Amino acid sequence: MTKYLLCFLFLFTSCSSLRFQARENTAITNPLSGSESEKVVVKGQVVFYAWGHYPPEHIINIDDEFKKKGFSFVGKLYIEEYQTFFNRLLTILSFGMYNAKNFRFTAHAIKESNLHDF
Repeated sequence: MTKYLLCFLFLFTSCSSLRFQARENTAITNPLSGSESEKVVVKGQVVFYAWGHYPPEHIINIDDEFKKKGFSFVGKLYIEEYQTFFNRLLTILSFGMYNAKNFRFTAHAIKESNLHDF
């Protein structure tokens, strides 16, 4: 009986985690001043499988996410992690085999082409 209980707990325990990090390629300062800065929202999604056991951790590089949008100077950074209703529904219908998590970065940023002013 104990063996079945342990198997049940293992199967329905989620171990997923997101780690946000910067590689220091993008200057992240607070506060960012200047008329060239604009409010930028960068969204993304990562997927975990098998109750969050694979992969055990996703590393999201803030630098890379802003570079994709053409920004290299970021200030007043806010990080939000969330799940949409549809993703939660898919997680429930798949009995935890599929688990998508979303993230959103909100920041004031300067495009690479405008850096010559600073």
